[in-house]
Order: sequence, then C-alpha cells, then structure tokens
Amino acid sequence: MLSRLVSMGHRVVLIVDNCGIDLHRKLAAKIASSNCLLSVITVEYDINDDELQDTDIFKLEAASSDLIEKMLESRYPAIAPPSRHVIARFSEGNSRVAFALAETAKNGESLARLKDTDLFERLFHQQKAPSAELLDAAKACALLYSFDGETLDGSESELSPLASLAGQSADHLHKHVAELHRRQLVQKRSKWRAILPHALANRLAKRALEDIPIQRIEAAIINRSSARMLRSFSRRIGYLHDDEHAVALAAKWFAVGGLLEQLGKLNTLGEEIFENVAPVNPAATLAFIEEAAEKHEDWFFSEQNRNKVQILRAVRSLAYESAKFERCAALLQRFALNEAPGARESTVDPLKSLFSLYLSGTHASAAQRSALVNTLLKSSIAAEQELGLTLLGEMLKTTHFTSHHSFEFGAWKRDFGLHPTSGDQVRDWYMQVIEMGRAAEASSSGLSGRVRRVMANQVAGLLRIGMFDEVIALARAFTENSGWPEGWIGVRNAMRRGNGKISEVAFKKLEELEERLRPREALQKPRASLVASGA
Repeated sequence: MLSRLVSMGHRVVLIVDNCGIDLHRKLAAKIASSNCLLSVITVEYDINDDELQDTDIFKLEAASSDLIEKMLESRYPAIAPPSRHVIARFSEGNSRVAFALAETAKNGESLARLKDTDLFERLFHQQKAPSAELLDAAKACALLYSFDGETLDGSESELSPLASLAGQSADHLHKHVAELHRRQLVQKRSKWRAILPHALANRLAKRALEDIPIQRIEAAIINRSSARMLRSFSRRIGYLHDDEHAVALAAKWFAVGGLLEQLGKLNTLGEEIFENVAPVNPAATLAFIEEAAEKHEDWFFSEQNRNKVQILRAVRSLAYESAKFERCAALLQRFALNEAPGARESTVDPLKSLFSLYLSGTHASAAQRSALVNTLLKSSIAAEQELGLTLLGEMLKTTHFTSHHSFEFGAWKRDFGLHPTSGDQVRDWYMQVIEMGRAAEASSSGLSGRVRRVMANQVAGLLRIGMFDEVIALARAFTENSGWPEGWIGVRNAMRRGNGKISEVAFKKLEELEERLRPREALQKPRASLVASGA
C-alpha cells in the first residue's frame, strides 16, 4: 500500500494503528528513501523511548478521572455516577480499560473485573515476548494495593515476602518491577510502587489467589505482623467480591479467632481492615455485625464501642439492598436510641439519611420505610416516638435533597438509591407517607399534636409539587377534631410563594383550603399566632 501511495505522487497521510517499532522503521525508511509527499503517523502503546530518525514522537498521557467520567456518561448513560467514579478510578485514565469495565458492569455487579483478554494481553505484554516470570512477579505484587519497591532486606522489606510468593529472589523481583514500570504498569512515588491500572491489578490479584496456596499468602503477608502490608492486602481483597478465594478469606477473618473477631474493640488497623473487606460478602458482613451486637449487647450500641463510626458506615452501605434494609435499619435504630448526649458523631444521621426520597443510598420501598416509622410512632417509649417523628419529617421532605455519605462500596455497582422519575411514582411515595402519618395521628392522642406539626412543616412543599387533593383530605381529617392551625400557616406560605407562579385553578384550591383551615375558635387563634411567630 505504501509503495502504491508513493507512486501516485499525491499528498497523503498514512495512519497505522497498533504499529510495532519494527514496522514503523520500515515505513519511515521507505518514505525517507523516496522523494514523495507522503507522511506516516503510527500509533503504539509503547515505543521504549527509542530515538527514531526522521520521526517526531508525541506521548499521550493518561486522561483525567473527570474526563473519563464524562466519556462514560456520554457512552454509558445507564451507569450511575457513583459507579462511573469507581470505574474511572480503576482505569487510571485509560479510556479503553474504562470502556471494558463499563461493558462488564452492564451485565454484572462488579466494576473491577477486566474480562477483555485481548486488552489484558495488550496492556501487559505490549507486543513483547510473553514472560512467565514477569507475570508471576506482577501477580504477587498485585496482591498489595501498594508496596515498598526498594527495600530488599530486613524486617521492613516487602519485596522479600512478595518475591517468595513469586518463587523468585528479591533482586529478580526488583528487576521485574522495573520492567513493569517501563511498560507504564507500575506507578512510582518515592520508594512506593503500585500495579496500575487497578483493573489490571485486580485481575492479576485474582490469578494470584488461584495459583498461590492461601497458606503461603498468609505466611508472607498476614503472619509477618506488618501493619502496612496487611492494610494494603485487605484493600485489594475488598475489590474482589466476585472471587471465591477473597470471599473465603474475609469469612475467615470474621470467624472465631479471626483478625476481626473483636469487632467493637478493634484498634486503628483493625478498623481499616474491617472497612476494606466489608464489601467482599455483604451478607456475611451484616451477619457478623449482628452476631457481635448480640454477643456484646451490653456495650455494643454505646460509646464504649470503639469502632462505632466504621460500623455505622458499613451498615448504611449494606442497607442499599431492599432485602437487607429492615435488618440494617434495626441496627442503626439501636445506635440512635443509645446515643449519649453531646456525642461527637451523630448516630441518628446515618439512619435519617435512608428515609429521604432521593439520595437515600437504599432501594427500600416507601412501604418498607413507612412500616418502620409507623412502628416507632406507635411505640410507648418517648425516645422511639421522637425518632419516628424525625424520620416522618425526612420522608415528607420535598426539596433540598443532599447527602454527605459515600455511595461507593468496594467494586459493587451502585447508584444513589431509589429514584422515582415519574409524577405517579413521586405521588405514590407521598401518598403512602401521608396515610401513615394520618393513621399514627389518629391512633395516639398523646402524639397527635406533634404528628400534626411535623406534617404541617411540609404542607407548603407538598402543595408545591401538586399534592392538593391529598393535603385537602388530610386537612379535612385534622379539622374534624381540634383544627389544624399549623397546617393553615403552611397553606398561607404556599400561597405567598406560589402567587403568580401557579395556575389560577391551583391557586383557587389553595384559597379554599386556607378558608377551611383558618382558625375560628377562640383557643385556635392564639395557637395560630404562636405558630406564625415561631414560638
């Protein structure tokens, strides 16, 4: 083709993708030896920094995570933002890796699995002769999220135990790590190294767990009493929830005599390991927390639990699945009810965050959440009633949905939780909550006034999203008894904010509702004045 193009004498640019260095040299020599108008552009993953005559070399650096996320959003709009963020992090700026992970994620629950064998071969071998020793070295190093790549000897050496897993000497492993760095598969910062992109490292780590006896891995990493190596190893394991060896290892750590047996009294290292491996087997993690809570019920939900913050974060993430919601909510509820006055970390907030319409981090239905709130409201215990009122107000909220909680959980595919998109779905949510609140108000005279105030606080928002008939029905039920001056204030607020912004028909309904709720009795007017003034 090149000879034909040269003979034509036209100005042509020939572009050759996946072009090895030898082919590039032949093409460049052919062009240089002929007086032609032809130029050639070759694209290759690795050119070994060779100085090529009559050739300009341009190196494309990895894309930023933000750019990768935007590309994923454009090509894979069905993948939720939390999952796109994880894929971008695992791909380390390599768009081909990111797209391969996204393709896998479309039909599975793992964001870490690089199933594309051709892409793996291209990334790892880069058209060089396959080397079993280099692959063994990479597998051993990939077991750690990062490792010390310079210290060869002594108790602080991490190359020595990794080399033993690879069946090599520390010197040989050091040489292979250097070669992986030249292939841009190892990141280097000071003495620290890391196999990258992490999608490649995760695949290599899974191969290592298959090929290396787990007893050897435990002897080299776990039993060496190296906190840094163990922390790094647990972080890698946390991304391998679809690997049976990683699942078995996490179960061993949860078992009697395991690394994490003393949940609630773990030191800082134990806390980090627990958070790292919690995503490996969600069902086992939840059962482990419940077992620890039952075994140490006298202090587990109190300030004596040194790992409370980590447990709360894990339980909130485990509540993502609707099938686990009730069990997770029950744990969070017990923490909230046992919160000491003036506690630094709120135990109510993680539970409360699960009850908003959007950004809840759970796919539990409105019925599931309403059932728990209803149980709390009907309790004879004042603290439980107060918690129920807090959650009722959260479920009724119609605007300003925010969250400071993380929606990522290891390498699991995640989104922001239940996200009603149609008007009917949104209406169904609030109808269930309103009916639940109305029933709770009617069932307890002692709770009636507080339920009314909580629901009145959200009247303006409910009217703003078009829940006219539902609020009118609620107002009719409340006014049959002792009136609802708090609701009247809410309607007046909705009228003030909506004047000129809503249709005449809707505004007429608001006027009729305001007339119905307007205080008339001598005792209601002072109450309305106090409510209006914020007293």
